[in-house]
Amino acid sequence: MKQIFLILFFFALPMSTFAQSIHLSGTVFDNETQRPISGISIYTKDSKIGTISTAKGNFSLDIPASKANSYLYFTGVGYEPVSLLISSKATNPLSIKLIPKTYTLKEFYVMPDTSLIALLRKAYHKIPENYPDRPTRYEGFYQESCVYQDSLIELVEAVLSVYKESYKDKKEAPGQVEILKSRHIWEQKSLIASYGGAFDPIERDFVLKRESYIHPDKLKNYRYTFNGITSNNDRNCYEIEFHSKGNEDKIRGTMLIDEATLAYVSFNVHGQYKGNVALSALAPPLIESNENIVYEQLNGKWYLKQTTIDEKYLYLDKIIYSNESFVSTNLQLDSVLPIPVEKRLNYRDMITSKTEKYTPEGWTDTEIIANEDSNQLGLQFSTDEASAIFQQSVANTKSKQKQSAPDILVTIFSKLKVGYGVMYEPNLQLFAYQPVLGYQFNTKWSVLWQTAGDYNKFAEKSLGVEFRKNLNTAGYPILLGTSLFVSDRIYVSGYDYFKEQAITPQLSLIKRTSKYFTFEFFVNYPIPFHSEGNIKISNHYPSIGIRFYLF
Repeated sequence: MKQIFLILFFFALPMSTFAQSIHLSGTVFDNETQRPISGISIYTKDSKIGTISTAKGNFSLDIPASKANSYLYFTGVGYEPVSLLISSKATNPLSIKLIPKTYTLKEFYVMPDTSLIALLRKAYHKIPENYPDRPTRYEGFYQESCVYQDSLIELVEAVLSVYKESYKDKKEAPGQVEILKSRHIWEQKSLIASYGGAFDPIERDFVLKRESYIHPDKLKNYRYTFNGITSNNDRNCYEIEFHSKGNEDKIRGTMLIDEATLAYVSFNVHGQYKGNVALSALAPPLIESNENIVYEQLNGKWYLKQTTIDEKYLYLDKIIYSNESFVSTNLQLDSVLPIPVEKRLNYRDMITSKTEKYTPEGWTDTEIIANEDSNQLGLQFSTDEASAIFQQSVANTKSKQKQSAPDILVTIFSKLKVGYGVMYEPNLQLFAYQPVLGYQFNTKWSVLWQTAGDYNKFAEKSLGVEFRKNLNTAGYPILLGTSLFVSDRIYVSGYDYFKEQAITPQLSLIKRTSKYFTFEFFVNYPIPFHSEGNIKISNHYPSIGIRFYLF
């Protein structure tokens, strides 16, 4: 399962705990068998407080007193949802009984495992027939929020343009994203910033990405159960439940497959993870996620309609809640071109570094989903609620035009370039390591600081500027780079040495190999303008090398 990576820096993170709380505990039972049920999701309406029932069906929650007289929800695969009024007068332990869902079965009541696997394989092989066989362009509404200790940290809203390759084959770079308009706010002086969320229409398109629980070669890693035939938007669908067999990351969910076309209609996936708590000060570990992916049919093909992802991260024994939702509002099916490189959002770009800070004179509420049900769309905040939050935030901000510290740090982090490589120095006949640190002003121009050395005889320090030009439009970029450095070089052999200052032009061929790594092949030629020492280098030859960059 793909994950959103959350990077956390902090300098004034409030650590206050709830002054008053309501404690609720009990057991969840199957109403028919009276047996305890494990894995039931238990949460408040805003999803900020929640837990999962244990193997014995037990649960325990401390809920802020401010949520009294609101509802606690109990949901699980194969059961009708139940709500409980939160009250300080509730008597623990509670006994919650869930009613199993009933299904209208038409052709059969029981599907043998072999027939179920055959159905899953057939649905997979019909992807090129059921989904677009050429590139498409989506336009949609995106909302992202982050909550820590029941307090809002950030809120982002944007209109995205999403380019997707065809569904014929799985591709390494299946799509691109552009921000058409946006707004964001920070509600606290702490900085909790995530990246990758705007790519949910691509990364969370399980059909486009050929997710493991639908891939024929990986079906053996899951247990599948046929729940029956259910109705979805007046279409009969097979409902299939799946569970991962592994012990490390536990994944369970349901998928709906259209009976007539065998197209995937929706996915609802719950995951529980064992993150690295030791690294939580820098990257809080993901401990739980809920994903809801919905497709709709148009002119005989199925297209992504919406994605909703709720995630929980652990930080200092407290929970960080993250919500990301995308709703498709418009489709372009003909004459679709890739998004120009200079307009693309990079995967490592924190969206708050690319979105506009909200001001009353800025982006007004978008009307594209104004009449939609925010709960059905999976939005954390409705249009009206988000508007009130933005306006209240500005009203409480003394310096409205001054860029905040979170904005500045996010912008800097998203533009950093970190690389490491090796180069061959033919003049001295040695190999040298070469770390690089840079700052990218835009998609074309960067400033770079790089060093080189062999830990013993040779050392070089260089400062320069780089210009990059993209050579392709589809897939990961292939770039031609030209750089100019001022270099300070020193070589020592016994008591002999030379020092040299040089102007070093460099030519590079750069290829993004994944959303995380970039590979670079380069050649440079130092042109000395000052030298000293008792070692003389009569001829200079070009140096060559390779580098890998993070992002």
